[in-house]
Amino acid sequence: MNAIPGRASAPPPRRALRARLAAAAAGWIVFTGRRPRLALLLVLAITLMLAPGFARLRVDTGYGSFAASDGPAARDYERFVATFGSDLVTLVYVRSDGGLAAPALAAIERLTRGLEALPYVATVASLFTVRDPRRDGDAVVLAPFLADPGEDTARLAARAAANPFVRDLLLSRDGKASAIIVTMGDDWSRERDADRTTRDFERLLAAERAGFDAIFELGPPRIMAEQRRAVFADMAILGPLAVLVLAGCFAFLLRAWIAVILPVATAGISLVWTFGLCGLTGMPINLLSAGIPLLLVAIGATEDAFMLSSYLHRLRANPGGGRRAAIDGMAEDCGLASLLTATTTVAGFAANAITPIPLIETFALETSAGLALNYLATTLVLPACLALFGPTRVRPPSPRRRFLAADAMVERLMPWWRRHPRTVLVGSAAVGIATLAAVPFLHPVNDPIAAFRPDHPLPRGAAAITRDLAGPIVLYVVLEQERPGFFAQAEGVALLRRVAERVARVPGFAKTLSLGDQLALIDHAFRPPDADGPVADADALTAQYLLLLRPNETARFVSADRASANILVLHGVSDSHALAERLDALATDLDAIVGGAARWTFSGRNVLVQRAASDLIVGSMTSFLVVVAACAVLIALGLGSVHLALLSLCPNLLPAAGVALLMLAAGIPLNAGTALVEAVAFGVIIDDTIHLLASFRRRVDGGATPEAAVAGAVEECVRPALAVGLAMAAALALCGLSEMAIVADFGLLAAFALLVALPAELLVTPALLTRLAPGRRTGA
Repeated sequence: MNAIPGRASAPPPRRALRARLAAAAAGWIVFTGRRPRLALLLVLAITLMLAPGFARLRVDTGYGSFAASDGPAARDYERFVATFGSDLVTLVYVRSDGGLAAPALAAIERLTRGLEALPYVATVASLFTVRDPRRDGDAVVLAPFLADPGEDTARLAARAAANPFVRDLLLSRDGKASAIIVTMGDDWSRERDADRTTRDFERLLAAERAGFDAIFELGPPRIMAEQRRAVFADMAILGPLAVLVLAGCFAFLLRAWIAVILPVATAGISLVWTFGLCGLTGMPINLLSAGIPLLLVAIGATEDAFMLSSYLHRLRANPGGGRRAAIDGMAEDCGLASLLTATTTVAGFAANAITPIPLIETFALETSAGLALNYLATTLVLPACLALFGPTRVRPPSPRRRFLAADAMVERLMPWWRRHPRTVLVGSAAVGIATLAAVPFLHPVNDPIAAFRPDHPLPRGAAAITRDLAGPIVLYVVLEQERPGFFAQAEGVALLRRVAERVARVPGFAKTLSLGDQLALIDHAFRPPDADGPVADADALTAQYLLLLRPNETARFVSADRASANILVLHGVSDSHALAERLDALATDLDAIVGGAARWTFSGRNVLVQRAASDLIVGSMTSFLVVVAACAVLIALGLGSVHLALLSLCPNLLPAAGVALLMLAAGIPLNAGTALVEAVAFGVIIDDTIHLLASFRRRVDGGATPEAAVAGAVEECVRPALAVGLAMAAALALCGLSEMAIVADFGLLAAFALLVALPAELLVTPALLTRLAPGRRTGA
C-alpha cells in the first residue's frame, strides 16, 4: 500500500486488521489445500461426533411455538388454565346433506361413546351428553338433549333453537351438520399424544365415514400431527429437488463436472452436522425447519461457486501452474470474501433469534448454526478435494456458445453504469421511498391453521365449520372479582349478561356462552313461556338454579369459589390483524361496561397465539435493522473501509424493498415465514456484493483506476454471481411445493428477492462505485 505523505508509513488500523483477516482466511484455505488428507480426516471425525444426534431429533409442532412463553398474556393464560381447566378443544364435524336422520344420529351417539372411552379425554359435549332442562309436570328435569336417535327431525330442530348450548354449536340451523366437542385433559401436551390421538380419532371416524357426506376432526391433535407429517414430507422432497436444481445451474453456468459434485458434497456434510448438532443440543425441528435442507443446499453453495470459479479462472490464466498454484490463487481471491459472506449470512439468520416467538427463534438458531458449519465444511472439503482430484486444465468456452456465457452479459450491462449512473441511482432511491410508505400496510397473521395452504384439508375444514356452525376458534373473556361468591349472585350474573351481549355484537363472533346462559336456560324451563322480567332476579333463585347444575357443567364457566367467571366465544376470524382490531374496539367498551366491578381480560390459547402477531412486525423490523448494522460493521472491518461498507448497503436494500412491495400488491400476509425474508434476504444477497467489493479493493490497491477496477471486478464475479443467484432462486422457489403456506411464502419471496438482487448487483453497485469510489485511498 502507498503511504500517505507527511505521515508514518505504518498502515491505518483498519487496513492492518483487514490484512490480518485476509491472511488468516487465505491461510486456512491454503492449509487445507496442502494437507488434504488431514482435512478430510477432520471432516470424518466431526461427522462421527455429530451423527449420533440424529437419533435424538424431536419435532416441536405445539401451539406454544407460535407465542411467547412469558409476559403478562402468558401469565394470564396460565392463571386461566389453573382456574377453568384445559382449553385444548377438538371438534369432530359431521354433515349429511340429506339431513341428520336416525342412522346419522345413531352414528353420532356411537362416536360420542367411543370418544368418552379414550383415557386422555376430559369431557365430550354432543347432542347425547349436553343436558336440556324440560318440564315434567310441576318439576323441571335436566336430561340429555337427545336420548332417542329416532326423534322427529322437526321437533329436534325446534328444541335446538331454544337451547344456546346446542344451536349453532352442536347442531346447524338447517339440521344437516353437527359437532362433537372434545376437551383434552390438563396433562395432554406431549408430542406423542398428537399422533396417538389423531390415530384414535381416525379409527373412530373411519368406522362411521360411509354414513356422512363429510366427517373430520379439527383441533390441536390433528393440527400438530399434520404439521409433523408436513415437516418430514417437505424435508424428503425439497432437499433432493434443491440438489438437482443446484447441480443443473452450476453445470450450465460453470461447465465443469467438479462444480456439480463438490457443492452437493459440502451441502450433504453440513446437513448431517446441522441436524446432528440439533439432536445433541436438544433443539427441536419445527415447521420452518423443513426448509433447512433446502437453505443449506442453496445458500451454502455460494462459497462453493465463487471458490470454484476462482480456481477455474486461475487454471485458465496460468495453464502450467497446476493445482497448488490455482488453490493458492483461489485462497487469495476468495479467502477474506468467503469469511465475510459466511459471517454476514449467519448474521442474517441469527438476527431473527431476537423475536419472542419460539417458532422463529429456533429456526434462526438452527439455520445460523447450519450455515456456520457449512462454511467449515466448504473450506475443509473443497480445497482438499481440488488438491486431490481437481482438474489441471480448463477448456476455453466455445465462441458458438458465447451467448450462453456470462461474459456477454457484462458487455451488455457495462454501458449502463458508465453512461446512466444517475438514472440507476435515482430509480433505486424511488423504490426505497415507495417501500417505506408500503410497510405500515402489511398485516400480520399468526395462526396454526393459516400456516397451511388454503386448499389443505385443515383450512377447508375450518371454513366448513364456520359456515355451518359457530366457528372453530375459541377465545375467552375472563372476569375476576375479589369477593368470593360474586358470580353466584344476581349482580354478578347480570354483569356477565351485559358483557356477553356486547361481545356477541362483534362482527364474526358467532357464539357466546357463559354461566348466564346456563341459568337463563333453567329459568326459562321453570317459568311460564309468557313470563317476563329479569332472569334469575334474586340471589336465592340463582343459588337454587346452580344446585341443578353438575360441577363439571359449571367448571368451564365459573371458578369453584365463584369469584371468577368466563365467557366462551366461538368465531372464525383467523386474520390476526382483523382480530386485533375487533378486540381493541371491544376492550374500550368492556372498560365502560365492567368499570370497577371486576377485572377483565381476554384469554385462551388461540388469543395468546393471535396476539403474538404484533411481535412479528416488531421482530421483523428489528432483525432487519440488526442485520443491516451487523453487515455494515463486518464489511467495514473486513475491507478496512467505512466508505465501501456504506456503499454496499444501498443496492442490497432494493431486494428487501421489492419484497415489501410485492407482499402489499399480492396481499401476502406477514407470518412466521415471511417475517424472516427481509433479514435473511439481506444477509444472503450481500454475499455477492462482498465478493465484488473485495475484488474491487484488490484492484484499486494494485494501482487500477476506480473505473477499471469496477469493470474487472464485475467481469470476475459475474459468472459465479449468476450461478449462485439463479441456483438459489430456483431452489428457494421449490418451497412453493410445500403444504405449509409459511414455508411456501418464505421460499417464493426469498426467490423473488434474489432475482431482484441480480440486476441491482450488476447495475447499482457498479454505478455507485463508478461515481462515489474513493480511489486508491479507499478506506484510508
